[in-house]
Amino acid sequence: MPKSVSFTTPPEVTVIDDGSYILVLLACECEQLGVRDLED
Repeated sequence: MPKSVSFTTPPEVTVIDDGSYILVLLACECEQLGVRDLED
């Protein structure tokens, strides 16, 4: 199971661990959409 990605880390951080980077990409997209609920 891939490591948990902390959403407190900036999306610029390269987190590529068997698909964990997908969570970072999703967080980045959510941020662009104005959905910051994941951070809280």
